[in-house]
Amino acid sequence: MLRLYRNMVRIRAFETAVLENARKGGSLAIHPYTGEEAVSTGVCSALRRQDKVFTNHRPFGHFISKGGSMNGLMAELYGKRNGVCSGLGGEMNLSEPKIGFLMSDMIVGACITIATGAALKEKMDKTKNAVVCFFGEAASANGAFHEGLMMASLWGLPILYVCENNGYSTNTPAAEFLSDERVAPRVAGYGMRATVVDGTDVIGVRQRTEEALWHIRHGSGPRFIEAIVKRMGPHKQELVDSRPEDERRLARMRDPIKMFRAQLFGEEILTDALEAKMRTEVKAEVERSIRFAEKGPRLTYEQAQRFVYVG
Repeated sequence: MLRLYRNMVRIRAFETAVLENARKGGSLAIHPYTGEEAVSTGVCSALRRQDKVFTNHRPFGHFISKGGSMNGLMAELYGKRNGVCSGLGGEMNLSEPKIGFLMSDMIVGACITIATGAALKEKMDKTKNAVVCFFGEAASANGAFHEGLMMASLWGLPILYVCENNGYSTNTPAAEFLSDERVAPRVAGYGMRATVVDGTDVIGVRQRTEEALWHIRHGSGPRFIEAIVKRMGPHKQELVDSRPEDERRLARMRDPIKMFRAQLFGEEILTDALEAKMRTEVKAEVERSIRFAEKGPRLTYEQAQRFVYVG
């Protein structure tokens, strides 16, 4: 439980530092994951290193939870050659195959069909590995969602789809682009077992993930988890958050880190001294990543163009 809490704190601390540095012009403006940390932490804590993860334009929580390097991630946001993707991927196009983080994709819904293809490969290779695909509820309005789930169910693929439903596409409420604000009921049409979980409850997310992965690894085909969350900040750092104040207040009240902290203190698992030590260590880790990024080598013009044009 302490490892889960620490990981959630690490994600929040990293993004807070990135947001602050972006205001000063040091790194890219980002799509914050604030308020959704319990989902990536709960899911990825149940994965093996060889399991594959695919995600979307809000990837930092998933990357860090899968074991990604803060140094490499921060350097990537600074556009440095010692970044995860040599400074060429930026915020929304990350890949670190050695830890099982295959890719993030900026195109809404695109990761779903790509992850489904990766799951097909795992089945053809007869491995016991699972593929996990994270996306938001807006992606379920994309044709890729229906194509991916249909093929995964038809072929019995070893994939777990995780929909992080924060109720908004940028500033548009889900009720304005989905006939049903919940995605799970539609999944049944593909013959796939779906579970809805409180996405602010990291233990609940982990338990539902472990159950789904057991079935996946034993050849029962794909599973679907819909995690209900509240995004605490704007869709992207530079954008105005035009959601009603009641919505934003509710999101702050449902902060998964504060809720889990209260639980840990209530069960006497966490103490003031232990938390202070943990937060000091996390702060130092984030500061090291900033220094690593600042000192990293810059891309030359030729290097920046290397994978953009082919002659």
